[in-house]
Amino acid sequence: MKKIKIIIFMLIILLLGLGIFFVIKKFSFVKNTNTKLETEFFSDAVINIDKKNYECEFSHFSGTTKINLQKPETVRGLIIEWSNGKQTVSFKDLKKEFEKNLIPTDSFLNLIVKILDNFSTIAINKIKNDGRREVFLGKFDKHEFEITAEKSKIIEIYIKSKDAKISFEYKK
Repeated sequence: MKKIKIIIFMLIILLLGLGIFFVIKKFSFVKNTNTKLETEFFSDAVINIDKKNYECEFSHFSGTTKINLQKPETVRGLIIEWSNGKQTVSFKDLKKEFEKNLIPTDSFLNLIVKILDNFSTIAINKIKNDGRREVFLGKFDKHEFEITAEKSKIIEIYIKSKDAKISFEYKK
């Protein structure tokens, strides 16, 4: 009789544990997302690296990314473009295409380009939704990043290991 009570007690504990597990899993605040974020766009942007701000025009279409720096004045007109595995850098009348990356592969800008180019294959999790903006967490090339989005538009990408971010300001 004691063995039957112990077995019933263990089954009840097991069922309660499974029930709690499934409830937590169902209502967890960190969920995988099927949200479609627009990764092809043109926008004004502010890049913040090493506590310095760089204003630019930013575009990403069909695997081609282009950054046209506007401020500070000392770099105005510097254009960096990634296309077909090559980088092109131009400034005023000078233009040079590089077979190998001129900008280090592990740099903040290259990581942003890689994230946008590979976005559909990166696992991201929604970590916050305040009804207006959503925040997603992902990892690429061993670097964690956060994406803040509003109505499927990427508003900001922050890469923790670089302590750097790019904020997008869409033209209306």
